[in-house]
Amino acid sequence: MWFSSAGSWVGLVVAVVVLGLGAPSASGLSSADAACVKRMNAALAKVAKAQSKENSRCVKFAGKGTEAAPQACLTLDAKQRVARAEARTFVVEGKACAAAPEFGTADAAAVNAAAKTAALGAVEALFGGDLDAVLETASGNPATSGAQQAGFRNLDRVINTGINEYRACVRKGLAKGTIVVAGDLVGCLDLLKDPASRTGRRFVSYVDEVQSWDAGIDTLTAFPGTCAGEDPAAPCWNALPYCELCKAARDATLFSGDCELYDDGVANDSCGGGTPPVGVCGNGIVETGEACDGGDFCSPGCTLEVDTSSACCLLPGGGVGPDSCVGDFPFGSACFSVGGAKFIGATCVTTPDPCPSPGTCPGTCDMGETYPETSFCCSGAVSCFDDTASNFAELSSLAFFCAIDTGGSGSLINGTCGGAGLCIPAE
Repeated sequence: MWFSSAGSWVGLVVAVVVLGLGAPSASGLSSADAACVKRMNAALAKVAKAQSKENSRCVKFAGKGTEAAPQACLTLDAKQRVARAEARTFVVEGKACAAAPEFGTADAAAVNAAAKTAALGAVEALFGGDLDAVLETASGNPATSGAQQAGFRNLDRVINTGINEYRACVRKGLAKGTIVVAGDLVGCLDLLKDPASRTGRRFVSYVDEVQSWDAGIDTLTAFPGTCAGEDPAAPCWNALPYCELCKAARDATLFSGDCELYDDGVANDSCGGGTPPVGVCGNGIVETGEACDGGDFCSPGCTLEVDTSSACCLLPGGGVGPDSCVGDFPFGSACFSVGGAKFIGATCVTTPDPCPSPGTCPGTCDMGETYPETSFCCSGAVSCFDDTASNFAELSSLAFFCAIDTGGSGSLINGTCGGAGLCIPAE
């Protein structure tokens, strides 16, 4: 939800399901892993704060006319404050993180990058990539300079407060046992939009500042960033801080969330780079760039692989059901067979439960499955073809034609068909 300058709600709530979070082990983190997460998230906040101070100094002095090159100033780090904070992140990782936790923190390099990107991203979101040409001085254009300084100051406060409140929420959730899987982290992001939260109150001040700009402030030239030329009341301004906060939390704590939808609830390109980061194959979590991560039909490279010539499913008696289902399709589904053709994409509902014998369970198949739109390639002996699927009907049809076209000898993987007639696995 977003605030108007009067504090009333405008816009819409972002549902938790929007983020499409991955699910690691339901056992939660060990005490050692939880300690690692807490300390690494604290390091995230310190690096972000250090970069924020550099940004503030550069913008402030440019407004006073004493910093001639504010763009270069942002990353100059003359007193090495940012570098020291980054070095401490590596020290924390070495002391507190004997092994990588299932969720909650990335490695030191990624945490540092996420922190700096959030702080620097706030500057670029407002002013674009050339501060030298954009920032006005108080003596030359006091009205525009004042709006630029106040706008940046308020946005910067939302970012820093949000990162600290997010990591405090994660710390408390781990301690109380309310955060046990990666999906639970979304509650801490949702907290940042609560008007009663510290971040929510900072957000109100930021929006009030933006909406106080009168017609004399040309947002196209004064703020040529993400919202260049937008009216101060436009939703774009509301999305800016939540875009940067979501990307920082996503990249530093490794939940598979879509920040493009989180910032304002709409797939409108308001949060460039909002797609989740490429996943780490082998961690048991299906992330961006992966069709699967473990399971009977998952290749070592985390691509979907279904051998249509194998008896992955049995069909006693023919028909849609009841059949026998076996296996573990990566989106939480199983393969099944109708009339001798191998299909994939329907959840096997076993009867009785649990299975009386490992691997084969009598039951029926739930055909109401939907999936993220994924490109699949059917690989034959000398040729291939590809198509996309996002639901049961599309995926089962693709598997059927793969079996027909290859005489039952082909396989499906997550990827595309290359010019040489070979499937190219998705990266």
